[in-house]
Amino acid sequence: MLTFDEISKIHFVGVCGASLSVLATLCLDMGLSVSGSDLRDCALTEYLRERGAHCVVGHDVSAIRDADLVVYSSAISQDDPELAFARQIGVPCIERKDFLPLIASRFCKTISVSGSHGKTTTSLMIEHVMCKLGCKFAAHIGGEEVNGSPTPTYTGNEFFLSEACEYRRSFLCLQSWLGVITSIDYDHPDTYSDARQYAQAFEEYRSRCVRCITTQECASVLASHDNLVVCGFLPSCDYYASDLEQDRGKFTYTLTHGSEVSLVKLAVVGKHNVVNSMLAIAVTHSLGYSLRSVCEALSDFEGVKRRMECKGKTDRGARVIVDYAHHPTEIKTAIDTALMMTRGKIWVVFQPHTYSRTAALLDGFVDSFYWCDELIIAPTYSARESKSDGADAFDLYCALVERGKMACYIDDNKKIADYLTKSAENNDLILILGAGDIANLATLLV
Repeated sequence: MLTFDEISKIHFVGVCGASLSVLATLCLDMGLSVSGSDLRDCALTEYLRERGAHCVVGHDVSAIRDADLVVYSSAISQDDPELAFARQIGVPCIERKDFLPLIASRFCKTISVSGSHGKTTTSLMIEHVMCKLGCKFAAHIGGEEVNGSPTPTYTGNEFFLSEACEYRRSFLCLQSWLGVITSIDYDHPDTYSDARQYAQAFEEYRSRCVRCITTQECASVLASHDNLVVCGFLPSCDYYASDLEQDRGKFTYTLTHGSEVSLVKLAVVGKHNVVNSMLAIAVTHSLGYSLRSVCEALSDFEGVKRRMECKGKTDRGARVIVDYAHHPTEIKTAIDTALMMTRGKIWVVFQPHTYSRTAALLDGFVDSFYWCDELIIAPTYSARESKSDGADAFDLYCALVERGKMACYIDDNKKIADYLTKSAENNDLILILGAGDIANLATLLV
């Protein structure tokens, strides 16, 4: 296996992916020659080209001839022509999850953030604080801060901050000085057969961290507490929140750690972000900064794109909010937050993400829409799957109707936009949920 020092030219297959585009940018920052290919273009690809990377749409084996390594995303088929050519001429090919420890080896310490929900927001909160406090680090995060830079942070080689995804057990490839588990809530049925197997993977992740920061709920699931730092709402927690107050969904609370006490005032909405912020504060506090300075640095964090992101209003005055929620727990959280933000009706548009998840969590999806006033189900975003892998959006719609939930199924974004534009009124809130391309609906509405 190559070491990072032996690599001077690297080619990324699927370079527009949320993870690979960030890794490609970091490799440029670290002085490597970079090329890449994808079936589509994105903003970061254009940035990579401006930086001197050779990026193409479609397949181009010419860039691989002088590459030392080819890295590909989990979405790439093993019979991809570029991978086939690379193997034919003897260029090593590794999946993204196996490249992460290779790039992490260039840094003194790795901080990784895992969890079923909240890992992108928590990671960006940590990045925000580390930037403001002058840390020397690089960030590998699959999301963008609202009003933040679209390119990843690279200020030095002391810390490597990375999201650690449990899909296909990729988070088990990292050995972290400091790990985070935001939540453990069964997902990815195409990787884990049941909730027990899913929880066991997080237990193994915990065992690979020198220290692991988590919540009181996760601590109750994990088998061992040997290296845990626990955040929660009980005085027995290492970091605990008290005196919570909220104004239109934005929370203020008191955070206590030993003899240190500090007020935390959040600029993002939702009680779930109280938990995310505690985890982020515990991480950055562990780097040697005072609790007060960390809390102050976090106070102007304005949120994450596609996480309760307000996109504007319709002509009739209904607010349009986009959220990445694609799991029952995330849907409930988004609707609970919306209830704090408006006195009008809550209109939900949901696009299921993958057939296997829809089938495995069908009962949870049906229950998750209880508090919304109007519900529209949009066609499934299939991602890497086919209908034979589970249930589709229409199956979910039928299950909702069978159990007495008023819902409608609309098979086109333009039709959904026309319906909402005519129906949603001033002070109403339109909540667009899903991890696929349903976010494009907001452009038609605003």
